Amino acid sequence: MAGWAFDVFLSFRGQDIRQSFIGHLYEALRSKGFHIFLDEEKLESGQDIPRSLIRAIEESRIAILLFSDNYATSSFCLNELVKIMECAKAEVQMVLPVFYDVDPSHVRHLRGSYGEALVKHEERFKSDNNGILNEADMEKLEKWKMALKQAANLSGKHFKIGGDDTECKLIEKIVNTVSKCICRGYLHVAYHPVGLESQVLKVNSHLDVGSADVHMLGIYGIGGIGKTTLARAVYNSIAESFEGVCFLGMVREKSMTHGLEHLQEIMLSKLLGEDIKLGDVSEGVSMIERRFIRKKVLLVVDDVDNMKQLEAIVGNPRWFSSGSRIIITTRNKGLLASYGVERTYQVEELNDKEALNLLRFNAFKNDEVDPSYADILNSTVTYASGLPLALEVIGSNLFGRSLEEWQSALEQYERIPIKEIQKILKVSFDDLEDDEKNLFLDITCFFNGDRLQYVEEILRAHHGFCPKNGIRVLVDKSLIKIDDDKVTIHDLIQDMGREIVRQESEELGKRSRMWFFEDIKHVLEQNEGSNKIGIIKLTLPKLDEKVNWDGNAFKKMDNLRTLIINEGGFLEGPKHLPNSLKVLKWAKYPSEFLPSHFYPKELVLFQLPYSCVSSVNMLQMQERFMNLRDLDFNNCKFIKQIPDVSVAPNLEKLSFRLCVNVTEVHPSVGLLGKLRKLDACHCSALRSFPALLLPSLEYLDFSWCSNLEKFPDIKGKMENLIKLELCHTHIKAFPFTIRFLTKLQTLEMRFSGIVKLPSSMLELTDIQKISIYKCDGLLLYTQDEGEGEGEEQVSSAILSIQHNFEFIHCNISDDFLQIGIPLFTNVNKLNLSWNTFTILPACIKGCSILKELILDHCEKLREIQGIPPNVEIFSAKHCGSLKVLDLTLIPTTTSTKECHFLKEIFLNACMDLRKIRGIPPSIEVLHAPKCTSLTSSLQNQDLHKGGSREFWLPMLGILEWFSHSCHGSSISFWFRNKFPAISVCVINEHTCKSFRPKLIINNHEVHEFSEFSLDTDHLSILVLGKLLTKFKVEVDDVLSKNGWNHVVFFSNPKLQKDQMSLLTRADTTVQIGLHVFQQSSMEDIRFTDPKKDHRRWMDTGHSPKQFMKPNSRIARRDSHRAKIQLMQQKQNLAPSEGRGTSTTTTNQNLNFDLDASVANQINSTTIVQASQDHHLPMAPGESCQTPDILEPPSIQAPSPTSSSSSELSGPEIYTETEFNEFDDPLRRNQDHPVQENIEMEAFYVSLEAKARVLSSFWGDKHANNTATNDETKKALLTVQDFISQGASILLHPEQCKVMKANLDYLSNLSTDDGISEGMKTFISEASWLFNHWRRDYTEACMKIESTNSELQSAYELEAGMEDNKNQFWEVVGLENELKDQINAIKAYLATCESEKDVAVQRKREIFEEGKTLKAQIDRLKEKMPQLQHEQGLAKIIREKISSEWSNLGEKFKTIVDQSFVSYD
Repeated sequence: MAGWAFDVFLSFRGQDIRQSFIGHLYEALRSKGFHIFLDEEKLESGQDIPRSLIRAIEESRIAILLFSDNYATSSFCLNELVKIMECAKAEVQMVLPVFYDVDPSHVRHLRGSYGEALVKHEERFKSDNNGILNEADMEKLEKWKMALKQAANLSGKHFKIGGDDTECKLIEKIVNTVSKCICRGYLHVAYHPVGLESQVLKVNSHLDVGSADVHMLGIYGIGGIGKTTLARAVYNSIAESFEGVCFLGMVREKSMTHGLEHLQEIMLSKLLGEDIKLGDVSEGVSMIERRFIRKKVLLVVDDVDNMKQLEAIVGNPRWFSSGSRIIITTRNKGLLASYGVERTYQVEELNDKEALNLLRFNAFKNDEVDPSYADILNSTVTYASGLPLALEVIGSNLFGRSLEEWQSALEQYERIPIKEIQKILKVSFDDLEDDEKNLFLDITCFFNGDRLQYVEEILRAHHGFCPKNGIRVLVDKSLIKIDDDKVTIHDLIQDMGREIVRQESEELGKRSRMWFFEDIKHVLEQNEGSNKIGIIKLTLPKLDEKVNWDGNAFKKMDNLRTLIINEGGFLEGPKHLPNSLKVLKWAKYPSEFLPSHFYPKELVLFQLPYSCVSSVNMLQMQERFMNLRDLDFNNCKFIKQIPDVSVAPNLEKLSFRLCVNVTEVHPSVGLLGKLRKLDACHCSALRSFPALLLPSLEYLDFSWCSNLEKFPDIKGKMENLIKLELCHTHIKAFPFTIRFLTKLQTLEMRFSGIVKLPSSMLELTDIQKISIYKCDGLLLYTQDEGEGEGEEQVSSAILSIQHNFEFIHCNISDDFLQIGIPLFTNVNKLNLSWNTFTILPACIKGCSILKELILDHCEKLREIQGIPPNVEIFSAKHCGSLKVLDLTLIPTTTSTKECHFLKEIFLNACMDLRKIRGIPPSIEVLHAPKCTSLTSSLQNQDLHKGGSREFWLPMLGILEWFSHSCHGSSISFWFRNKFPAISVCVINEHTCKSFRPKLIINNHEVHEFSEFSLDTDHLSILVLGKLLTKFKVEVDDVLSKNGWNHVVFFSNPKLQKDQMSLLTRADTTVQIGLHVFQQSSMEDIRFTDPKKDHRRWMDTGHSPKQFMKPNSRIARRDSHRAKIQLMQQKQNLAPSEGRGTSTTTTNQNLNFDLDASVANQINSTTIVQASQDHHLPMAPGESCQTPDILEPPSIQAPSPTSSSSSELSGPEIYTETEFNEFDDPLRRNQDHPVQENIEMEAFYVSLEAKARVLSSFWGDKHANNTATNDETKKALLTVQDFISQGASILLHPEQCKVMKANLDYLSNLSTDDGISEGMKTFISEASWLFNHWRRDYTEACMKIESTNSELQSAYELEAGMEDNKNQFWEVVGLENELKDQINAIKAYLATCESEKDVAVQRKREIFEEGKTLKAQIDRLKEKMPQLQHEQGLAKIIREKISSEWSNLGEKFKTIVDQSFVSYD
């Protein structure tokens, strides 16, 4: 944060030191020019003090904490402290603690006055809250304690009254510390910074200023991209986090002009605050090593271009204190890697919006720009390609210019780059070696945007060496990029490179490279070429462009090594081509023949695609072309034969695809020892091909050679051929020598005639895939007919197990399978779809390696005699004649008769299939849609137990063993602890066939199902258990470890947006059934929201009874009869007189107490089923599901022998007749209608019970009573039938109208009509209650419907909040674990770094020794001729002197002898 409102924020306890020490400190700081925040001095009147204080803290550069004896007694001070430490943690503020007559340990460990103050705060919080410490106060206390400990651990000043130091000295020390921190000047970044903010954030994230390690970061990019500008901005943003800072700019330039020791002096002086003078570089390195080991510094080394600069200025990063950061800017990314800089950042180019902003600022100096300049500004932005330097230079140059001048200048820039820009960009080029410069110029002139492989191929042929290393150097120096395997260059870099070539000569024909069409056309038409030209690449700007030349222009180009003409445009062919050519690529070559004197011995790449050439006469010479590696005649329609290529023994690629008139290929083509690629695709006239002996061949393509009937013979091992393509050929047979293709991996044949395959083809050890599609027939033979050998011994024991054989639409017969299947014993996947065989023979059982067997659309297949023992996937879709599928076999290792490895079976649309024998327990997927003849054996529950399952079957209705079901798009349940094994059944009742189910746990989608098509009136059964795979997220991350987890299964995600309304619709598209398999603790499963149930039981004083499995028929509409235990206490269901009559009156005519009998019958009905028509409150996905069992403590469950218990179905529930009103306001509006609903249904169940008692006694007692007429009987039966249908009948107006008429009729009868007093009382009560509850029941249902959606949302949000809390604390725990692991890794890396540094140092020492030895050797080698010459002369002189010396001796002896004779 560069702009601060205050330099210093003072935090202190006013009553302790405001009038003494703090006043002196304030004046001392202010006298030094610092802007200090003190109390409300700078706060405007009327402002909210706390908010203003927070802002003042955030906008202060340094916070000074003055810890006095009573500091902690002030909650105001403690809140200030918490905010200050938060800012410090975010590294936007420095903190200086001052312990004024306070022991720092008391602050750190909360002892003495600080401990007492915190205790008093806690007591105050409790007293304010009735003796309870609430969560908010507890959190506040913890924050205060943590902030005190963190502040006390910081380095600060300690002052003790009566000690050695005085207050004046303490104030002086504080002022000096503040001065050192604040008096660092900010660097100027730019007059108009654009696009920096986001890049600064990215660089800072790489720097990780908060970590303790020493980090080096390299910022690299092309010249003018803004590396220095970005480094300055980063420096300003983080400088205050360091004890010492230094921005060392222009290192490359200053090291050349002043030397490295000058740079060392600048750096040391800034970081140490001393005036440093050095004698040499080594002295500076030694000082860097010693002086920074305990000082956290920020060092920016800008514009580095060689290793010596880094070694002298930075040295070893381990020499710096922990937390230090070193930033290096350079154009050379490779330099960073060599120095061991692991963290790098490439400066981004400006986008169009940012570029336009910068250009407008430099060109107009304001935001008001004439709209007429819009187009030219956009063109300029395009030209600059996001380079800030270019935008600033162009904008400044054109400041104040007219629109016409802008247009003229831009046209000139596109022809000739601006020198100022050119100079800066050319720095990186000048630093290259000569070979690297040539590669760079070649790429900039010709290959921008081309594939890397193509560029390397051309440059290798042109220069004669591998260009990979040179290209890597260009990438490292940011001169080119490799994006998506393509070579790309910044437009201005390209202009710079091409400008270098232009400056070679004013004459076009004397430049080394030519790429511009108009220039090439001029040189060719005017014959102005010279031996300076090395590469020509011509691309026509328009298809109708023509070159009018005489064909002699290449005579003067003796050094032309590469000629690339990508289009035609020549009216006649060349009369001369240079023999210096290494690359000749001429598309649409205009002549039938090459020049007669053209003999390019150095030619490497020779390509004449789409040409008129009819023969290549140069290949018919006796001379050998040892360097030729690539020969291409693609689409040359006049070539009829491929000539002798033995003169090119090093040929690696030969292609003559689409040469539709080629009828003959010279035998030498099949004998090229180094040929890697042979492409004869679409040679439709070719009838035969010579024998092959191509040991290096990797790719062979004979596709669309429609007249080729026989595959060429193979004369020896070809161990490199991987892929063989033979699509649309008429190859009818393969030689047995196909076995020589020992490494063949893929053979593809499409649309062929009858094909004979030798058994040896199936024995290839590395074959991975044989795919034959749509052949007229397929035959196998085991005899080499050409050699007349006997029956071949076929063995496949050495085959790999990766084979994938596909024989699709091949008219395979039963005979083929009898012969072929024994050859497939080691095949992994076998696809025989769309064939005509009728029996899959029993020998298929011998294919013990086979994992996948596919027989789709084999419509004549009627019998499968066996299944391989280890097959996992079996598919026989649309096999219309298949009636029985026998999955049993007798493995050699077990006595069972089931395929224990079979996991997936697909039998779609096998209409006549009636039985499947031996479905194994291992099955996971069974698809049998439209198999309408299958028996009901697939409904067996045992078949669906175990691991994950997925069944698609033609059935109607939810299977009976499914516990719960509903109409709608989803179904749900709750579980805790372990995810249970469940089975989900989905029935499609709609025309829509596309489904993509989702499984959601706690609002997280955890499972991906594949989209599938489910026909109408078909069902899908999905069993999800321990084998559940393909989780989108880690399930452990979304589960609540100690609570309930909500699981929702959606059948169709498209319905999710409106799922709440769909749950209650009657016209839903699917039925869903859910079954939970038995597990050890069924208590951990619920089908209603346990949290909601828990609150309900808390309100009513009850606890939930554990889950019991509901009846399987709950989803059926004919089982909607509700039964509830009726409490006899406090029933408020009818007028008092009615109630009294019903309990005391005895029916004399029937001779029994009707109401007593009814009461006894009711008392025996203690447990009943909850109906689907109950509009109980539901969680999402809970539609038509039943609540858990409720058991009031005071009520005993009925005896198992109760007469009514045998009639019960569905979950058993107990209810009270009186419910307490819930305290939860969200629930009050919903649960009150629920109470009414239950009471109303209880009433009608009582009426139903009375009606059953009445009916049961009617026949036995009828003889003793007055006769009842038929109309009365009919009315009584109508009422009885109405009551027996359940309370939901009240929602049907027509039936209620009939009920009311019958009740009115019965109410008007007397005992003379055969109605007893008890019956009259019963009818009167029923009539009154019917009229009373009918309205209330309807209103209650409507109320439930209207409030259901909002309440469900509230419950979901509440559950989501709980899950969110659990996830948060889990992540906190994970974070702590990861921190521990990171610290351990950092320690290990530090050790490794130390060892690596030792190794690197030793390597450098050895290298220096080697260089010294090499220099000595070179010096000696330079002197060697001279020394040898001198030695030769010395030897001659020595011999001469020796000879003369001997002669002298002889002469002397003669003289002496003569003298003795004379004396004598």
